[in-house]
Amino acid sequence: TIKKKEPTDSPTHLLRPLDRQDDLVLDLLLEASMEVYAHNAHSAVRFVPTLPSDRQFSMNRGIRFAITDIIPPEHRMLAMERLQEYQDRYLNAFRSGTVLGDWLESRPIAHLAEDVKTLFVHGGVSEGVGTGYLSRGKE
Repeated sequence: TIKKKEPTDSPTHLLRPLDRQDDLVLDLLLEASMEVYAHNAHSAVRFVPTLPSDRQFSMNRGIRFAITDIIPPEHRMLAMERLQEYQDRYLNAFRSGTVLGDWLESRPIAHLAEDVKTLFVHGGVSEGVGTGYLSRGKE
């Protein structure tokens, strides 16, 4: 029998075993997320390790904090490092030239199911598009 070799860019290639520090960071991120939503602060907090050094851009959009800003100071640096690692690994799993990235790029960005008159898109359609372009009907 011929064994199929797993591609080096497969999702499993990007994984590493979780350790106790990961357990701590994931618990802290969950707790911080619960605080954000309990206080209806989701528009002011971004789930990123840090905000850009030019915070003025973020502040102009109402963004005041990175999620790590509300993690206790003694764990903040570890949380920032691990969250950056998690996000880098996630992005690398879906970049062009990977199994997942190539698959996603082969998929349509929108799908119109005419039989049920529904447009499927990731993230939805803005109100302007919905009331303007789509209200004119299929062209």
